[in-house]
Amino acid sequence: MPDNGDVGIYQPKGSIATYVIVLPCVYGMQLMWDSEATVSHFAAQADLTPLPPEPLGIALVVPPVQGPLFSPELQLFIYTADQWEEFIYEWARTLTYPVVRKFGGANDHGVDVAGFCSAAGFYGEWDCFQCKHYKDALIPTDVWPEIYKVLRHAKSGYYSLPQKYCFLAPRGLGPSLDQMLLRPGALKREFLAVLASGKVGPAGDPIERAAIATFASGVDFSMFQSIVPADLIEQHKNSPQHTVRFAVPLPVPPPAPTPPDVPNPEETNYLSQLFDVYAEKYGLSARTIEDLSTHGRAHDHLKLQREYFFSAERLRVFYRDKVPSLTFENLQGEVHEGVREIHDDEHPTGYDRLQRVLSASQAISLSNNALISVTQGRDKKGICHQLANDLRLRWCQE
Repeated sequence: MPDNGDVGIYQPKGSIATYVIVLPCVYGMQLMWDSEATVSHFAAQADLTPLPPEPLGIALVVPPVQGPLFSPELQLFIYTADQWEEFIYEWARTLTYPVVRKFGGANDHGVDVAGFCSAAGFYGEWDCFQCKHYKDALIPTDVWPEIYKVLRHAKSGYYSLPQKYCFLAPRGLGPSLDQMLLRPGALKREFLAVLASGKVGPAGDPIERAAIATFASGVDFSMFQSIVPADLIEQHKNSPQHTVRFAVPLPVPPPAPTPPDVPNPEETNYLSQLFDVYAEKYGLSARTIEDLSTHGRAHDHLKLQREYFFSAERLRVFYRDKVPSLTFENLQGEVHEGVREIHDDEHPTGYDRLQRVLSASQAISLSNNALISVTQGRDKKGICHQLANDLRLRWCQE
């Protein structure tokens, strides 16, 4: 994905069935893709202020082109190293850590992605995720330098040892390394032997290697682990970036809930506007659902409008954590644009304006939002009531 303020087109490598444009959002005078920043030092607390739940942006789908759709597993194979780190970062943010940081690059001190359990950062409980995007499965010689690096920085006091140190690779681990990680004692013995031979660490500094060996002898090597790619992908389904990254269909939303007998506080504005409509059309003074129960037509009409509203709310809530942030707001904006002229036109009554706007919403062609495949006619009517709830639409006008 772009890491600057330019609008970019992102297509997951290996998937040529769907393109996704991610638009940056304006905060003040800056365009940002994400709030995380690459840093060259690690403070225990100052650098660990909580991040927004996901990278900022709007997912817009462009008409697909013909071609095979590769599985997520195959797409991972042809990522660049940077794309692999970004995927792991997205995955880690679906876990239970209060704070996740991505540090991969020069001067990262052996930490590509870290999950912190508290504001104490590197001096509290934390887990390290080491990203290795190689053309083959990892073997022991791939990990000795990384084990040496984390031990050296922990010994120096740069950070405390992580609770877990996971090697993450799209092709997983070779059988030798896989079995070695399951036998922590054997892993430690083999590492110490390699360290003593000078094949890892400074070859010309046996004193330094001996100091690391002494430190390593007291470390529980069960901290070194791995996670298979299939499990990473399964957990990544909880990320708002999953559908965007792998061009897979959105999950089917649950049925819309039945509106409660007593309205929620969040319904106040659009219900107030509907009561104004009924007062104008029928001469009613009712301001509650119970008061309206004696007027059959108005009561039935209100019941239907609330069903529309809750249908749209179901979309908003269900997909809130399944697509990039502001995607649903963009959908609301499209509906607003589609009904604005009808809304702003002259109408005999607020009821006429409401009905014309609801009808116009059904004719809107939603062609570029990631939610179009799951948006139904009732949802578009419900979005009109959401817009009324936000006072962007007003049925009765002076």
